[in-house]
Amino acid sequence: PISMSQVFRPRLINPARSGSKLHHNIYMAHQQRKILVAGWRSISQFLNYNSQPMGRAGNWGWGINLVNDIEHTENRFNFTASIAAQVIKTEKSRLSLGINMGVINWNSNYDNTLVYDRNDELLLSSLNFVELDAGAGLDYSIFSKKVKFDFQAVAMQLPGNFLSDQLAGLRINPHAVLAGKLLFSPLHNVFVGPMAFYRNTIMREDTTLMVATTDVGLKLELDRQDLWVGGAYRINRGALSLAFGMQIFMTDTTAKAEKSGIFVDLNAGFSLPMAGATPFGPAMEIGLDINFGRPYANKDYSDTLRIIDGAFWKNDGNLNRHTDDFIKPNGPVGLRSTTYVTSR
Repeated sequence: PISMSQVFRPRLINPARSGSKLHHNIYMAHQQRKILVAGWRSISQFLNYNSQPMGRAGNWGWGINLVNDIEHTENRFNFTASIAAQVIKTEKSRLSLGINMGVINWNSNYDNTLVYDRNDELLLSSLNFVELDAGAGLDYSIFSKKVKFDFQAVAMQLPGNFLSDQLAGLRINPHAVLAGKLLFSPLHNVFVGPMAFYRNTIMREDTTLMVATTDVGLKLELDRQDLWVGGAYRINRGALSLAFGMQIFMTDTTAKAEKSGIFVDLNAGFSLPMAGATPFGPAMEIGLDINFGRPYANKDYSDTLRIIDGAFWKNDGNLNRHTDDFIKPNGPVGLRSTTYVTSR
């Protein structure tokens, strides 16, 4: 299972974002869903941590990932650690490579479940799998007053299963993600448009376990209000998903560029099966996205108009443009500067 937020925010699982944020990031979510067979309930919990950019150029970072799945008679726990580095970093695009490794523990969950024979050898088995993944991620985005365009391409896990034939307990399956959105701005700071999310887990042993899924829908973003909503339909698995996110807390970092900041976003999602094409019933999820830490030098986190005191000079007669470039990365859309020069 994946987090519903990843469908609408695929950057959460894209290694191309390594080194592209100014803060540490923690994402945690709780998801509940029903399995249509006998109405069993399934629970998933996600905890992801990504470090802030590291190194002089801020081109690499590390992270950890915890996932716990509790189903009718099974309990799976996954722990992995990863490291990723950017090989291409421009204003509009990023390409990164990463390695992810850890363990998966798969055991029985019979505390409140009636079984026929608790001494059955199959029921008592507890399995541990070694997980070793390699990933490549591409992120390309365009942002202007009228258009927002994002494209994500992710290939995770080593291609093929050549290690699985040699090492018992090691299973490797490729995983591919393609995602994109094209939002237009009919009103100031309002963006709306289509989005798509394609996911394919390629299973060698049994291709019926997972087929490719494609979600298509609409997304609405209100920049100044720090709010987004989205809806998508899963074409080949028959499910309708709705999700939203909003900022519930942020530290005022406008006073000093070096001041530490905390930003907390609330995310929620709901999925409803359609026409019985999915093995899962209704699902819901709630999560928190937390960013914290100290911004890099010369970065100004501001969504309010204010006076920037100080003096800096580039002798080319374009002082306003340099000020615009200074506030552009984190300022409201369309914000421009005016420079007042005193006699001194």
